[in-house]
Amino acid sequence: MDYSLKEVAGRIKDLREAKGFTQEELAEALYVSRTAISKWESGMTMPDEPVSSCAETGFFVPQKHLIYGRKASQGKTSQ
Repeated sequence: MDYSLKEVAGRIKDLREAKGFTQEELAEALYVSRTAISKWESGMTMPDEPVSSCAETGFFVPQKHLIYGRKASQGKTSQ
């Protein structure tokens, strides 16, 4: 299944905003720069480690949802 960097970027931004984080706040929580967050959200780069794994920020989503969207991850269990 293919994915679009722009779609992933949009999901990262949407999730960040839904959790009420600024780029700076999320960057601090994930121990990355605000510039890194900006690049992820613009589709310029992808996180080295999935941001979906950062449960302590409340930013926990299944990795498949982050990459492929909610439809693709519904009904599937993660291993």
